Amino acid sequence: MTNNNISEYQKVNTLGKSQIELIIQVYDNAIINFEETKKFFTDNELESGHKSLDKARKILTHLYTTLDMDKGGDIATQLSKLYAFIINQINIVEATKDISQIDDIITIMDNLRQGWISIREQQSEENKINSRPEENMNKSFVTSG
Repeated sequence: MTNNNISEYQKVNTLGKSQIELIIQVYDNAIINFEETKKFFTDNELESGHKSLDKARKILTHLYTTLDMDKGGDIATQLSKLYAFIINQINIVEATKDISQIDDIITIMDNLRQGWISIREQQSEENKINSRPEENMNKSFVTSG
């Protein structure tokens, strides 16, 4: 796949998605890169492991730098601390090749991902409730004589 094809695929893969769906997709990509890193380090493919780990670091850096501290309040503050912790753990993994650290990172990322999925589901339920027509509105009653 050429770079142009990859770019086009990425564009199509994000069109029409909500912000929460895009965030979940970013988490998915980070988790995939951490899992790849773990596999590469286990197989002693260090160069490939470093590449996957660097991709994961870039994703976490993106998540960290795009937090809206004004709108996000305490949640954004807590996420920034968590992202900074994970980025630090990535540096430790890079230096030590300790794959148990990767498992811990994946667990944290998956828990955060599940939180976003719960928010998406809650919003979906709220949208369903808000879009329901009133029970008795515009009902026609037919009577026979």
